[in-house]
Amino acid sequence: MKKINQWLGIILLLGGWACEGPAITPKEKENNARSFILPVDQPLLPSGSQQPIWFKRGTKVLLDEEEKVLTGTLRKHTTLRATGGNTPLILKKGTEVVFQPRDEGRILRGTLACDKALMSTGGRSYVSFKQGTEITFQPGDVGKVKQGTLNRDQTIVVYGGHYSLKFRANTEVVFEGFGHVQKGTLAESAYLLPAGDYLPTLYTTGTVVTFDEQGRVVE
Repeated sequence: MKKINQWLGIILLLGGWACEGPAITPKEKENNARSFILPVDQPLLPSGSQQPIWFKRGTKVLLDEEEKVLTGTLRKHTTLRATGGNTPLILKKGTEVVFQPRDEGRILRGTLACDKALMSTGGRSYVSFKQGTEITFQPGDVGKVKQGTLNRDQTIVVYGGHYSLKFRANTEVVFEGFGHVQKGTLAESAYLLPAGDYLPTLYTTGTVVTFDEQGRVVE
């Protein structure tokens, strides 16, 4: 009898390892918290959407008041749209996406699966962004970019609109106003006017600069 019980215990233990528990739904999450860890890969509805997408097991999802996903980690490459826009974006598997609340499943932030040319916030010109890097969109601006990483050196108008500078590949830029760069990393040395000064100062290649609304360097 003792040996039978031992074998039964082994069988049950192996069975527990081999079988995964059923996927829980947002309604079943412990203590009615607004976030929980997915026990298995699972399709869930993004905020404002009726079309489910797959999220990755072992990662946290954050829900809105309608029990739809605000933040989650993608199980596979997934095509989504940026908040306010209709341009399809392929987002990288295994990375976190943040959805704009109640915006038909459109995202505020995600990681690009491939290089993509997109308009910067308030602008009409395209800027090329790098695959595998996170990109943030401006709410209410038809899918335009607030912050992202350049895939190559690019010449872009700086904040204030008075002149353009070349910004360095593989570095992050922040946009403001009419698609102008508020913060970025110089790809070439340049003489620029610091705020509160009357004489230009040389800023060398690789320097991170931030501009005010008149195109002066503030840091």
